Amino acid sequence: MSELEAVCRQGLDALDAVLAAKAPPEKDLLAEATRCLARYRDALIREKRGGRSAVDQRLVEANALLSELVAAEFPLVGVRRKRIESAREAYRRLVVA
Repeated sequence: MSELEAVCRQGLDALDAVLAAKAPPEKDLLAEATRCLARYRDALIREKRGGRSAVDQRLVEANALLSELVAAEFPLVGVRRKRIESAREAYRRLVVA
């Protein structure tokens, strides 16, 4: 497993832990998933700048997922479990892609 794959797996594990909790999601775990995804997105940006256009779709997906995670982490009112579940599924698809 590459370092980048390990970062993605770490973020996915953080979202799994958030969803497994009975209490409201812990902000630290959501922040961890967000940081991991940001590192993944930054690696995709470096690849794109290096001339690898094959990452274009994954970069679009990573940016969309990053927006969703931030919205789940900092909601206007409460924490949105459905948004976290949706983000977790999108993250899973990104990791296995």
